[in-house]
Amino acid sequence: MRTSSTGEYSKCPSVLTTFSVRPLPGPVVVEISTQMALTLLDRLLGGLGTPVAMRRPTELESSLLVELMGNVREALGDALEPLQQVE
Repeated sequence: MRTSSTGEYSKCPSVLTTFSVRPLPGPVVVEISTQMALTLLDRLLGGLGTPVAMRRPTELESSLLVELMGNVREALGDALEPLQQVE
């Protein structure tokens, strides 16, 4: 997982994840706003999922986001399974 932003962090922050889904060519890119990512983590950890203030994810949150994006990759593979067998 890479956190990416253009210019100042507060202007356009996002969580950007890339991974491959073989045998499809090229990478899959998943981008969500940092605020949405932090809200998902809040919900995942038992919170109400209410929007949080804009800030950088902590190291612990970044680790959880990597795991969460791994789940996204698996879900994408499951969704594509009827069309193409993917790894």
